[in-house]
This record gives sequence, structure tokens and C-alpha cells, in this order.
Amino acid sequence: MSEGHVDPGAEPEETEATPYAAVRGEPIARVLLMAKAIHQRGVELSRTGSDLDAMIAIHHVHLAVEMTLREVASRRQVALPRKDPGFEELLQLVDADLKKDANQPALPHVQSLRTLGRLRNSVQHASQLVHPDTVKEQCIITRSFLREVYSTAFKVKYDDVFERDLVADLDLRALLHHSHALAQSGSREALPIALAALRFCLESALQSWPSHLPVPDGSSFGILRQDSDLMERIQVLEEETTLLATRVDVLEFRWLLQYAPSVLAADDGSITIDVTGVENVSLESVRRAEQFVIGCIMSWQQMSLHPRYVHKSTSIVQFAELAASHGSQPEP
Repeated sequence: MSEGHVDPGAEPEETEATPYAAVRGEPIARVLLMAKAIHQRGVELSRTGSDLDAMIAIHHVHLAVEMTLREVASRRQVALPRKDPGFEELLQLVDADLKKDANQPALPHVQSLRTLGRLRNSVQHASQLVHPDTVKEQCIITRSFLREVYSTAFKVKYDDVFERDLVADLDLRALLHHSHALAQSGSREALPIALAALRFCLESALQSWPSHLPVPDGSSFGILRQDSDLMERIQVLEEETTLLATRVDVLEFRWLLQYAPSVLAADDGSITIDVTGVENVSLESVRRAEQFVIGCIMSWQQMSLHPRYVHKSTSIVQFAELAASHGSQPEP
């Protein structure tokens, strides 16, 4: 297979549309989500041009395939000769099992996956460099493998598996969905709204748990209250300290606040998106913000801070309407 001008992040056409909503929340959903997320990290690393990143990318896409194969073997109750077979052996066992089933298509890209196994071994055991074109080719092949196996073995549409499904709060998850849908439209008008929705989502999650202590009474603090600039600076420092304490990248947080349009929420829940001074927003910037926001929420969930949406549902309805106006579909 020649890499040519094919983007390793490009999506091959889906041959079968199957629902992810049916397994959302089940253990299998987390496995499929993790495999896809690990693969995506590998694709991102393959684009940097770094020899080290190329080697790590091979490890990532290999791990995504191996996780998926193990889940197929478990789901089909494939008899394993030992508890933890190696990649090549696992590939042979799953391939042979599927070939015996007239109702299941054959395992795709078997020979290419064997090549991937050898590449991974040479990287892991001999620190061998991998040509960038080879890495990109493997990203494309393994993406195709995951898409086909998700559909045929798990009855799940690959495009419906997203990290946002691990966000516990339904309203925050819905807002993330609307942002993603707006970004998918790709229009110049929709991208700033998508970025604004991500900022609004993060700010709402931040407000849902106590991040600021009340200012004590007293003459000295009364003077501080009169100095709005100083009070604002104190609040910013307090917020950044809180973010650092919860392992959030403060520089990335500052980038999002500086780059994304702000969203003003009225008492009735209606929103106004302020795009004043906002430059052209790229899809890459929206993806960067999406990964950051989801990462923050997941980190806070792990700390039992229970981030949630603090505004009225009216604002989510408005974002849904904006997404629908750009041709997106409602979340299943």
C-alpha cells in the first residue's frame, strides 16, 4: 500500500451504520473507547515528524489493535492455549475462529497486521527507527481495521465512539456533543460557536464545585472590594491555583480563554455569544480545545469533584438549535 497523499487521520467510508447508544455505559463501550482514543493519539504522534514520536505511534496503533483483538476473542469465547498469548498468536487464533463462522466476515488486513507486529517488536526490542511513510501507512490500515471490526464484531459504528461519553453529567455531555457537531459542519460561521460552546462547558464545570472562598469582612477587604482590578487579579490567581491543584494545564486554560468567544448567560438561561475580535477559528483549534476540556472534566470526575452544568437548560437548547441550523443530528 502506498501512502501517497492520504491523511492518516482521514476516515474511510463506513460500510454499516450501527448504534453505539445500545452499549453506552457498558464495559465493552469503555474498551472500544480506549482503543479508539489510543489509536487517535498514535495518529497525532505520526504527524509531528519526530523519529521518537513515530516509534511511539507504532506502539499506540499496535496496542489499539491488540486490545480490540483480545475483546473479540473474549466476546467469541475463543479457546486460548495460554492466558496471555502474544500478538501474532492472538491474531492467528481470532482469524481462524472467524473463518469457521459462515455468518462473520473474515478478519481484515491480517497480513498487514503481521507486519505491524514485527514493526512493533523491532521498535520495542531494538529501538529501530521507522520511516514516516510506514507509520502513516500503518495508521491508515489500523484505522480501517478498527472501523470494520467495531461494526462486524461489536455492532457499533466507529464514528459514534467518543471520549465525551465518559463525562458523567448529561448536560455537559450534551454541550460537548453540540460543539462537536458544529465543528463537523466545517463552516466558518460554525467553528467559532463550537469553540465558544467548549469554553462555556469548561467554565460551567468550574463553577459547579467551590473554587473560591468568600471574602472575609473587615476594613482591609472592604478597600480591596473597591479596587476592582486588584480583586479581579486575586480571583484569577485563586482560580489558577485551583486549576494547578487539580492537574490542569494553566497555559492551555489561558489559551482557551484568550482564543475562544465568550458566552454570556442571562438569568433566564438565554445566551449571547460574543465573537468581537475573534479571528478565523480552525478545526484544529476546536479539536485541541475539545481534548483539553474533556481532559479537565475527566480529571475532576476522578477527584470526585462531580463537575456539572450549572446554567439553565435553555442555553443547551439554544446550542442544540445552532447545531441543527448547521445540519447536525441530535445525540442518540
